[in-house]
Amino acid sequence: MDATLLPSYKAGIGGIFRDHKGRFLLAFGKSCVHWDVGSLELSATLYIKEVLKDWMFKYKGIVIEGDNANIINFLQEANSATNANLDDSYTFRDFNHIIFNCIDRSCNKLADLYANYALFNSFIWEEFRENKIPPYFMSLLKRNLVAMNFKNRKITLEVIMYWPLVFHAALLKYRSALQIFRNVAMERAIARSATSSVSTSGVLVTRMPLDRHLARSTLSKPTL
Repeated sequence: MDATLLPSYKAGIGGIFRDHKGRFLLAFGKSCVHWDVGSLELSATLYIKEVLKDWMFKYKGIVIEGDNANIINFLQEANSATNANLDDSYTFRDFNHIIFNCIDRSCNKLADLYANYALFNSFIWEEFRENKIPPYFMSLLKRNLVAMNFKNRKITLEVIMYWPLVFHAALLKYRSALQIFRNVAMERAIARSATSSVSTSGVLVTRMPLDRHLARSTLSKPTL
């Protein structure tokens, strides 16, 4: 949602409805006269309730985005559970879930374009057809949709590439732990064999393993 205000107090509000994949559902714009841009942007958001269609309530929730942080924060507080007694004109309780999201102005170009177009005439576009929507808007909508799909594919690709790295790191940790376990088991076996003794022909013989770190010179000269 967005709003435009001229020095002559001529104003326009506009917005676009899209589904979770970014596909066009509906666009609107309304021409009006106003003097305060803050109130105008609030009116742009509340005007959503006047253009909602019955089939839209089948969706589980709605995400409302705008570039005015003050308006977004106000509506978020107004629709919270702590303000249940607030005037219903500021609420969207017809939906099970509602999220208010403040976005950068560069990400709100479509809504800004609709608001500027509404300076000359009010409109509601419910069909994505060339005979309904001006060519420039069609081109911008298509480019915006392609950009959104590319972003979603990039995120998916990053997730796909991330999980093999996680699995490889876990495999390395498992191998390291297994090697440590084997080393400990071997050292315990050596320790047990070193302390064991065998009696042969009445002579007590103790089996001591040769030290791995014992120098070769000592092994070549047995001690009498």
